[in-house]
Amino acid sequence: MINREDLERAFGADGVVTMNWNEAKDAGLSDENLFLLTRLGLPRDAGPLFTTNVVGSPELFTAQPYQSSGQDSVALFLGGPRDEKGMRYFLDVRDGYVVLLTLKDDGVAKSEIVNSSLADFLEFIFHLGVWSTAPAPSNVRGQKIETQEFVMRLMERDDFAFRRPDTWWSMAVEQLRR
Repeated sequence: MINREDLERAFGADGVVTMNWNEAKDAGLSDENLFLLTRLGLPRDAGPLFTTNVVGSPELFTAQPYQSSGQDSVALFLGGPRDEKGMRYFLDVRDGYVVLLTLKDDGVAKSEIVNSSLADFLEFIFHLGVWSTAPAPSNVRGQKIETQEFVMRLMERDDFAFRRPDTWWSMAVEQLRR
């Protein structure tokens, strides 16, 4: 599991943002998720697939009630992909998984569970941020091997995220491979 020192080493001390403890508590976060968001934090920018510097709403750490499988829950917004103003990651506070929400121009929203826990999501964005900014190997074979090893590490952490070839992380990592 990553720690605050890892985040600051990778993204800088000013490159990590935390949620206010009282607001996190009021949102109903579990003890683990409370710690992760108020003490560990999120990288402000972890490459093309994640930033907390989103444009428009919902803004970072906004808590919004919503219905999930017919039950009341709270969506706590965590950020989004860098160049996709209509996409947001959120934590389902009740069930603990992370969802990618796509807000379409016609008002229809599409959602997909991308990680089975906030801890898994943080590991993913940390490693993706480090990986996407590291110098690539000089040859194609080296790039393929490095990418395969990287994907295997992510799969070991949360194989749910790669359950089908059309899941968000499967497609996103495939794009980064190119």
